[in-house]
Amino acid sequence: MSLELLLGDMNNFLLGLGMGDTKTKFEKYILENDRNKLIIVREPHVHNQYFQIWMDGSIIALLLYLVFLYILIKIRVEEGIKNFKYLAILIFIFLGVSTIFYNNVRYLGLLSFAIGIILSSNNEFKNKIINT
Repeated sequence: MSLELLLGDMNNFLLGLGMGDTKTKFEKYILENDRNKLIIVREPHVHNQYFQIWMDGSIIALLLYLVFLYILIKIRVEEGIKNFKYLAILIFIFLGVSTIFYNNVRYLGLLSFAIGIILSSNNEFKNKIINT
């Protein structure tokens, strides 16, 4: 449904629906198309982090998020942390397919913790922090 909503209008495709308007436009779209009205009662969002970023921000916001994930993957870490890094990033990549975790403080805390471990095991980052 969210893809249909994004592809239905070129402005929606490029600019998204807007941070405050996504929820109401999504609810309206479901009601107008008579699909799964019960979804609205529980959680009126798209249940996909990538589509939610696209709808809230724009296609540019989604691309920036994907670049962020790519940068996390490319960060060089100590040998003992490599498996942790890849596992943590993969968990958040796949978690984003089925839920919106940026609205949940616990998930954000775990992601921040994982990023902290990844950055703390990067020698270039350590040197920049120590030298400032």
